[in-house]
Amino acid sequence: TNGCFQTEGSIAVEFISGRDIYNYKYNLLEDNRNKLALRMLSKNAEAEMLLCNGDNSCPHPVFKKYFQYYRVPDYGDRWVMAAFALSSTSLYRGNADFSIYKRPYFHSKKAQAEAIKLGVTCLNLWMYFIHKLNVAVKVCDDGENDITSWEQALALYTGSFDRTNEAPEISQKKGEGRMLHAMADSLCMEFKTCHGKDGISGPSMVSSRIFKLFLQGQKHLKERECTAAREIKNSMEGVMVIPLLQGLQIHTYQRSIDLTNKNITDLQKDEDEAKSAAYAASVLPLLHACSPKDAQNLYGML
Repeated sequence: TNGCFQTEGSIAVEFISGRDIYNYKYNLLEDNRNKLALRMLSKNAEAEMLLCNGDNSCPHPVFKKYFQYYRVPDYGDRWVMAAFALSSTSLYRGNADFSIYKRPYFHSKKAQAEAIKLGVTCLNLWMYFIHKLNVAVKVCDDGENDITSWEQALALYTGSFDRTNEAPEISQKKGEGRMLHAMADSLCMEFKTCHGKDGISGPSMVSSRIFKLFLQGQKHLKERECTAAREIKNSMEGVMVIPLLQGLQIHTYQRSIDLTNKNITDLQKDEDEAKSAAYAASVLPLLHACSPKDAQNLYGML
């Protein structure tokens, strides 16, 4: 129950026209409702991203690349659940064997945790963010004036905030967000692509760009400028690939160092391997769509 609202209190909701205060009282254990589980972002992919009730706009181009590579719509869930079980995945391509983290005398728990955490973020959450952007543009094309999916996409990107921050602005400080936002901010320090003058302080340029594009797209959707909104959506999809490539590069490089470092422990090697494997799983379908041979070469190196 850590992170839940207090059993009673008030919530301030800001509007353009003013501010409203809502008082509430609820049972902490009985009144919380799990409307969207991280696992279901992938489990529901067949219905929401592949079939879409016969909608001819599905699958959208990005998801199609992942489906064509893995040949199953719930590839993310299969990857994460295999990591939980310390077993092998059963995908058409890009399989991972997590049983290597279950050694005779010890269990690489940190490696397993990294595989699960990054699998959820880079595979499940990342794709669902892209999906919500596409849904928002499709709703606009259908003539509806509803930007809910667009705003849900930003919520998925940003995640939650530190408790000390009561009213974070859209241009946040480093460390306030979670999941995709936090991933981009942590990786920018490795490549000096943060907004600070030193390249390692401040929020990532990726997050700043995403927030700027979000506001532009929001404006276009509200004004029913669907073509312009689609162009913004396409730009956001491109920007979202940057953290995946950064993560793959830094952790693959770290693994190459591990090979020649006699002082590194097997546990640390496992953790670095798990991180590079998770980022690779998120990049391989995109690379395969451009060059199957290069994708196979990358997979063979991991």
